Amino acid sequence: MDMRQAVDGGLAVAIVLGLVLAAACTRGPAPDKPPPPVGADWDLFELAGRPPLEGTLITIAFSQAEVTGSAGCNHYFGRYSLDGSALSISQVGQTGMWCQGRMEQEQQFLQLLTAARSLKVEHDQLTIETAGGALRFRPAGQAALEQTAWTLSGLAEGDAVVSTWLDSEITARFEAGRLSGSAGCNTYTADYRVAGETLTLGALVQTKMACGSERDQRESAFLAAMQRVTSLSIRRSTLTLLDSAGRGLLMFQAPSAAGQ
Repeated sequence: MDMRQAVDGGLAVAIVLGLVLAAACTRGPAPDKPPPPVGADWDLFELAGRPPLEGTLITIAFSQAEVTGSAGCNHYFGRYSLDGSALSISQVGQTGMWCQGRMEQEQQFLQLLTAARSLKVEHDQLTIETAGGALRFRPAGQAALEQTAWTLSGLAEGDAVVSTWLDSEITARFEAGRLSGSAGCNTYTADYRVAGETLTLGALVQTKMACGSERDQRESAFLAAMQRVTSLSIRRSTLTLLDSAGRGLLMFQAPSAAGQ
């Protein structure tokens, strides 16, 4: 090999090494933590190898730092940390109701939850491994916007959500671009369009009966709120209609919400 061939060969090796190093630098560091399952609701279907008691609903939901849900009777809340797949849950508290026949299961669930070791999400299943067995969850069912008989459960007044005895008579049904329902006394209709979470309502058209001061006041408040709606959110069996600032205006429940 002459000197020219040696120089050319060395140059080629240097170029290849340079390209490899450049690719490694541009690739960036691999993330060391998978994102937590934030923003989703999950329903328990297996508790340490057994299904939950019939008629009970045990749930879990993660926010950025908190874990919340129903333990089958009481609601619980706590803190969690996730390092890779390693999960720890602490500072768990709960409400204080007593539910006949459910308390033993609830205690077992909360004991396992606070003994969590790891979390895995795959194939639409969330699994929490604990020292006493696995907790397995599936995504919670969501009510469909259309063809659901929504019933008003609350109307925002300032910073509070207020419910009255009249709300069970205020309804909404979305179907094929047409919204209809009862405002508590009169019926109403409007065209609508949905794009993602954006809800655009056309002009509300209503009948003109008078039904007494309390009904008339609640109806007026309901219809005024409907005219400010710009988006929607559905979580389980709850439909929330929001204004342009993302504030909840109206809350509705689907029929399946009973017992949840």
